[in-house]
Amino acid sequence: MPTRFDSVIFDLDGTLWDASAAITRAFQAARNSVDYIDNDVTLAQVQAVTGQPYEVVYERLFPNLPADKFDEYRALCARQELAAAQQHGGTLYPGLEAALAYLRGRGYRLFIVSNCQLGYVEAFLNAAAWAITLKGTSASVPKSCLSPRTFGK
Repeated sequence: MPTRFDSVIFDLDGTLWDASAAITRAFQAARNSVDYIDNDVTLAQVQAVTGQPYEVVYERLFPNLPADKFDEYRALCARQELAAAQQHGGTLYPGLEAALAYLRGRGYRLFIVSNCQLGYVEAFLNAAAWAITLKGTSASVPKSCLSPRTFGK
């Protein structure tokens, strides 16, 4: 007899929305505010690292980032990234609302889990007010950036 599942857990970036353009602007804003980063960040580069652990993101996007500036720059990028997500959001994928409504209609509980920073999932939920019926979310980032938190109904 097949197992019946009662819930569906979604990742956020690349699954529910694409915030790459806003995040690219955020990384550029952070880069422009310091004198120790010498490379621009492109949309293609951000798309290539979306969903990766933060350490991998910074190794790939900022290969010449001085080790003694790593925590400072990561915190600066995190502030810019959150502001960009809140102000500009991302593009919701076509058919998302209908797909989530279908799943809810079939009785599934819907959740989001992401390796993003606190406030980022809320930016998505604000951009997609219809998604508030999700049962819970979880977001976490390295402790040196922000503290992890889990919440839900």
